[in-house]
Amino acid sequence: MEEQVTYFVTQEASDKCESEPLGITVHRMLDVDNPLFANFEYYPNPVDSKLHISNTENIERIEVYDLTGRKILDEKFDEQEIRLDASNWAADTYLIKATVDRTQQTFMVIKK
Repeated sequence: MEEQVTYFVTQEASDKCESEPLGITVHRMLDVDNPLFANFEYYPNPVDSKLHISNTENIERIEVYDLTGRKILDEKFDEQEIRLDASNWAADTYLIKATVDRTQQTFMVIKK
């Protein structure tokens, strides 16, 4: 992926039609240039039922979006260790937005 490039994705459920293409523009590549996220970890990826998220700084909020942009989870925390129940998520790719000290980072997780 490259910054400021638009990628198009579609979704196809088994035995169903393919969705219209959705354009997603990369505005910022994910990396650990922010010291608040230098020790940020999430696993396993792909996830089956429990997603473990940890950081040396307290995580304030976790938001989960599917690739259509639909928010499927929005929870506030004040913890360094979080376990999210992903057992009821459909098999797909998700964007997880984490907030630490009012700073946000987004990462991608695949649900088996």
